[in-house]
Amino acid sequence: MHLFEKTIVLDPQTVKQLQYWLTDNSDTSERLSVDDTFVRTAKFEDGFELDIKCCGCDDDVAWTEAVLFYSNGQEACHSEVSDEYIGDWEIEWGGAVYRVHVVQKT
Repeated sequence: MHLFEKTIVLDPQTVKQLQYWLTDNSDTSERLSVDDTFVRTAKFEDGFELDIKCCGCDDDVAWTEAVLFYSNGQEACHSEVSDEYIGDWEIEWGGAVYRVHVVQKT
């Protein structure tokens, strides 16, 4: 099995905003709306791309997932929903493992 691996580095202010969207729904004006998505993309050598997404929700906190795309933009598969953005994301597909480390810049 082939392993493809990338790292996405986020600045501290972006991490703080993501944590707010994922944990606090007290101020609806600051909530990530259902029409909004924060996305960072890792592009792999074989043409696949893995989007790490933070998706808004009108009546609750945001949620996250990873979505693997073929080079033509068609979705191949996606992860389970999570409530974390920072960390390791991994999808196994077509005999390969696509891993993305999302970290905060120090």
